[in-house]
Amino acid sequence: MGDLSKDVKALQGKMLDLEARSRRNNLILAGLPEGKEAGGISPLLDKILRHFLKLSDALRPIPDPGHPPRHIIDFPMEIQCQRDSYRELRSILCKENLRHGILYPARLIVTINEETFIFKEPKEAEKVLKEKRPDLFGK
Repeated sequence: MGDLSKDVKALQGKMLDLEARSRRNNLILAGLPEGKEAGGISPLLDKILRHFLKLSDALRPIPDPGHPPRHIIDFPMEIQCQRDSYRELRSILCKENLRHGILYPARLIVTINEETFIFKEPKEAEKVLKEKRPDLFGK
């Protein structure tokens, strides 16, 4: 019975990973008018995308020269929740100007005194950070 539950958990992890990877190349179009595609969907999409791309360029600040474009990454809800679980820790790390980031799918990477740590769980990260920098949580 224990082996089956391990297998199910492993398969769920693989399924979640496949879902996340399949979203990387997807384009979500919401609010398209129904029944307007009489001449075919391709010309309609071409017209709509050209219109909205011009609008989106006008509505947001242009990145500084030499900076890459900003990306909006669509993660599955489960992965987004896992990434969000680090939010409180990340705000503390940000305030202290400690180098940190989130690795795919949901791992926290922190560098303290030239030593890099990678965490899979927020509690694990908090425990190690309290040992390495007790002053972070004393405030």
